[in-house]
Amino acid sequence: HIVPMGAGVHEMLARREVGRGASLRKHDVWARRYECSAVLAHHQGCVNSLSWSADGRTLLSGSDDRLVGVWSFASSWEGQLRAMLRTRHVGNIFDAQQCPFEPDLVLTSAADGRVGLTHLAGGEPSLLFEPSTHGVSSKLDFQPGASRVVLVPFKDGLVRLFDLRDPARTVMKHATKPPHPPSGANDVKFRPFSTAQFAVASDDVVLRVYDLRYPQ
Repeated sequence: HIVPMGAGVHEMLARREVGRGASLRKHDVWARRYECSAVLAHHQGCVNSLSWSADGRTLLSGSDDRLVGVWSFASSWEGQLRAMLRTRHVGNIFDAQQCPFEPDLVLTSAADGRVGLTHLAGGEPSLLFEPSTHGVSSKLDFQPGASRVVLVPFKDGLVRLFDLRDPARTVMKHATKPPHPPSGANDVKFRPFSTAQFAVASDDVVLRVYDLRYPQ
């Protein structure tokens, strides 16, 4: 089977496994034999988000119970509960991620519009941002490379940028202006290998692409 020039490793593996003549395609009995290797039960509400640490040893889960589950996969694939982290949220948690260059730090976004900070080592949780009016902060995405700069979309249509390199962690600016007509922002993703370009998904029918080098 010929793989086109420039194909990445994941694409080549996918072509090998599910492409024409691939073993899984010819023998789907293997797919039917797959089983769930573990059921991790400790949350008291719907689980809305999952994120793995960079080394694959820790899994974070964010839930309607306003807690962040920390699951360890250091020694087995079954997963062990390491901690249930408290947050300052009063609404359902929609995202929870480790800061790539400060892995003890966990950022959270939620239905209350707050952006929270908590630590894997425990301690008192805090808030990075609290809206003046009711809102929703959905997902978050760290800037490639810098990884202490994070974007968070909000239901007021704005995407806010937070710079955790500031010791006081008070640096916040609007990375976008509200769209017209108004439309809440639901998700944001930096372009891979780019520290400036990012895309925003909103309540309307279009996607918007921005560049931090050209302020709105």
